[in-house]
Amino acid sequence: MMHWVRLSSWLYVCLITLAGISSGAITNLRVAGITATQTLIEYTAPDTNPCTVAVSESASLTPLVHDVDPALFSGSNSDDRPGSLVSGRTRTFIAGKRTAEKGSDNIYYSRALQNATAHSFSVTCGSDVATGTFQTANWPAGFSFTAPTALSDPDNPGVEAIPTFDFANRSQKIVDPVTGTLIRHMGFITQESVGGTRDYFFAYASGTNWINPTDALANDGSFATYTAGGTDILCVRSNTVFDPPGQIGGITVELTGKVDDSSSAPEQDVEVAMTLDGCQTFGP
Repeated sequence: MMHWVRLSSWLYVCLITLAGISSGAITNLRVAGITATQTLIEYTAPDTNPCTVAVSESASLTPLVHDVDPALFSGSNSDDRPGSLVSGRTRTFIAGKRTAEKGSDNIYYSRALQNATAHSFSVTCGSDVATGTFQTANWPAGFSFTAPTALSDPDNPGVEAIPTFDFANRSQKIVDPVTGTLIRHMGFITQESVGGTRDYFFAYASGTNWINPTDALANDGSFATYTAGGTDILCVRSNTVFDPPGQIGGITVELTGKVDDSSSAPEQDVEVAMTLDGCQTFGP
């Protein structure tokens, strides 16, 4: 009788202890696989309820990578989302998708992880939290084919799923959805026009031996005229000062005019040059 009491007491205490472990902790957490754009995270949840996963390039887990940001993709941080493997309390969560998808703000975001980059992650099941880190692989070298630039958007047939570029945001980071390569803006080109009826008007015009040089300032049917037979310069200038940090990515010059059919070269040749000081030409 005493033997059975002792055995029963031992079994009772043991069962209580095991129950405490299984109902309040995330166990068997590990990174099961890594590619350049995706990572497999495996763990055993304390119960059968869904857990949430956070992944970030920052140890503070802020900001989240787009793939698990529920503000952009509803339910994307839940381990029962499409693509995850759930078998009772055993979970396999795939972080990262090799595609771009349209977020809740109607903008396309890459859902791939950035390659060759350290990431931090956490798994939250109820009040229990487990954390870890991993580094994505580098994009392998030596491929004998060119990776596709984009995949088709299954929700919008005929549309390529390409991340939306914000040309007003110089600090924007875009992860290529196929290779995981980081894409950054190197510079911005703002297409602006000067002169005629465009964005900025020419304000000054002058030139030796030119007749009515200011008639060249607008596209109104009036023309500056040159009959001297030489190669005198007609200088036109805008009173607009461009932002010094800006760049000039290209220049297109449109000229409207006519020549005397009886004239011969060089009067029919037109050369255009820029000047930095209003006197000396700069460039061809």
